[in-house]
Amino acid sequence: RGCAWTLWIGKGSTCSYFTNEGDYKKMSTAVEPEAIVIDDSERVQRLFVGAKFETLEAAKLMAEKYEEESGFRLKIVHSSKIRVRFACAQHLDCPFMVNVGRRRKHGDYVFKTVVTNHTAKERGARPRKRRRGLPEIVREVARTKPGPVLPADVMKATAAANGEPVPYMVAYRAIKTASKDEDEKRAKSFQRIIPYLKMLSSENPNSRIDYEVDSEKRLLRVFFCLGFVNEALKSMRPLISLDACELNGKWKGTAYVGTARAATNEVYPLAFAIMAGQEDASNWAWFLGNLGQGCPQLLTMERRFVFVSNHDGGKAHAMNEIFPECLHTVCAAHLKSKIDAAYGREVGSKIVQLARTFSLSEAQVIWDEIDELSPEAVEYLKSIAPEQWLSSEWVHDSSLPPRFGMICSNAKEATSSWIDHARNRTWEQVLLEIQNNICFRFGNSRKKYRAREAGGIVPDILRAARDAWDEGASMSVIETNEGRFQVSESQGFSEHIQGIMNIVAPAQATCTCGKWQDRWFPCEHGCAYFKHIRRAAHVNPFVHSLYQFSSVRETFKVNVNPVVPSMVQYDRETRPPPA
Repeated sequence: RGCAWTLWIGKGSTCSYFTNEGDYKKMSTAVEPEAIVIDDSERVQRLFVGAKFETLEAAKLMAEKYEEESGFRLKIVHSSKIRVRFACAQHLDCPFMVNVGRRRKHGDYVFKTVVTNHTAKERGARPRKRRRGLPEIVREVARTKPGPVLPADVMKATAAANGEPVPYMVAYRAIKTASKDEDEKRAKSFQRIIPYLKMLSSENPNSRIDYEVDSEKRLLRVFFCLGFVNEALKSMRPLISLDACELNGKWKGTAYVGTARAATNEVYPLAFAIMAGQEDASNWAWFLGNLGQGCPQLLTMERRFVFVSNHDGGKAHAMNEIFPECLHTVCAAHLKSKIDAAYGREVGSKIVQLARTFSLSEAQVIWDEIDELSPEAVEYLKSIAPEQWLSSEWVHDSSLPPRFGMICSNAKEATSSWIDHARNRTWEQVLLEIQNNICFRFGNSRKKYRAREAGGIVPDILRAARDAWDEGASMSVIETNEGRFQVSESQGFSEHIQGIMNIVAPAQATCTCGKWQDRWFPCEHGCAYFKHIRRAAHVNPFVHSLYQFSSVRETFKVNVNPVVPSMVQYDRETRPPPA
C-alpha cells in the first residue's frame, strides 16, 4: 500500500503507466500483451485486470497456478454461473481480492478487479494478530475504565488493538449501541439477585439474607452474611473493620463491607451489602442492624469487639444503638488525610505518630507540637473521643478491649480490592465476585494450616515473641509488692534506678508500656519477668491461645457452598433501582 506504480493495459498500439516517482509515460507496443512479467518479485504476474478466459474453470485454473508460484493460499468466497471471487485464505483482514465476471457483449470472462497486495507472509507462515471488532473493544473499555466511556477512549483503544483509530462518529455510535445492549442485560440481571440470595442461604445454613424493594418492585438494598461467620468469630481477633465503596455504571450503588481478622492477621469476610444511592447514615444503620442479627457473637458480653472505620458516613449513631458494648474507633490514616487537607501536611504527619504511641508523656509532647502548628487542628481533634483513636488513652483502661496494634482500617481496603475490577459490572456480578473470593481464600487457608501442629504458634507472633524474649534477657527485675514487678532496661541496682522503668502485673497480663495488653503476648518487660523470676525456658507457654494453630484451624474449618448462576431462576417482577 502507498506505492504509486500502476499500469493500464489497453487494446491498441500504446499503454500508459505511472512510475514509482509519479512520472506519466507511454510505451508503444506492436501487439496486445498476453501477460506481464514483473521483475521485482521474479514471478509471472498471472492476475491482472482485463485477462480473458473462455470459461470460469479456466479462471480458476489460473488462480491455482498463482497459488503455486506465489506461495499464498486462496479461497473462493463467492461463486455463481457468471462470476467468482477469490480472497486470501491465510488472513481475514488481508486486502487481496480478485473478481472474475462475464462480459455480456462478448460472452467471455475477464478479471474485473485485482488487488494483489498481501499483508500475510507466504504459505506456512504464522497468521497475523486478529483484528478486534469495535463492539468487543467498546465492551473492554467499559469494563476497565471508571466512569463513562468517551469516543476518545474507544479511538485510543482501537489504535492500540488494530494499529489505526476509528473516526470519532463511528466510535460515538458504537458507544451508543453498546450502551443500549448493555443496559438491557444489566436490567435483566437484577431479576436473578433475590433468587440467588435465597439459594445461597439454603445451601449455607444459618445464613442471614435481607433485601428491600419499593412499591414499584425496584430493588434498593441487598445483604448477605453466611452462616458459618458467627461460629468462626469465637476463634478470631475481636476486631471488625467497616468500609463502603462506590460502584459505577448506569445503576450506581454503594457496596458495604464488614471484615474481621484471623489469628494469622488474614482478612476474614463477615458480611456484604449493596444499596442504591450514596453512603449515608440510614444505609449504615440498615447494614449494621443486619450484621448484628447475622453475627449474634457481636452482641454478647463474652468478648467485646472493636470496630474500626472512617470518621464519617453516619456510622456513630447506629453503632451506639446496635452495638452499645463494643468500642467504635477511628481510622488514623483517614483522620490524617482529613487533617492534611484542612490544616496542612506538616500537622497531618503528627497524627499517626500520636495515635500509635502508648506513652502519655510522649503523647503530650506531640500534642504541644501540633498546638504550635495549628491550634484549630487541636480543637478539632479534641472533639473526637480520645479512646476512639489514641492508643495512649485506651490501652491503660482495662475496661476497653485490645486493638492488636490496628490504628488503621487497612483490613477493609484488602476486601475492597476484591471488587475493584467488578465495580463497572452489575450488582449480580459483584455478589458473584465476592462469593468466588470467599471460596478461594477459605480453600487456600484450610489447605495451608491443615498439617500444622495443634500446639504450634503462628509464625509472625512467634517471631515477635522470641524477639521480645531476647530483648528482655538484658533487663533487671525487682519485686515491688505481691504480684507487681518493676522492670528496668538496665542491669544492676545502680543502673536499675537510672534506666527506663515499667511495672509488670503478670496476673493481669499488663505492662505500663501497653504492648502486652495490646498484642496478647508478653512484651520485653513481661519476658524479663518470666526469664528472671519464673526461670522459664522460653516464651511459648505465655502466648495467648488465640495464636495457636488449633485456633486457626477452627476458623477455617468451615465449608462454603457456592451457588452456580445457571441454577438460579428469574424473578421477573424485580426491576433495577432508580438510575
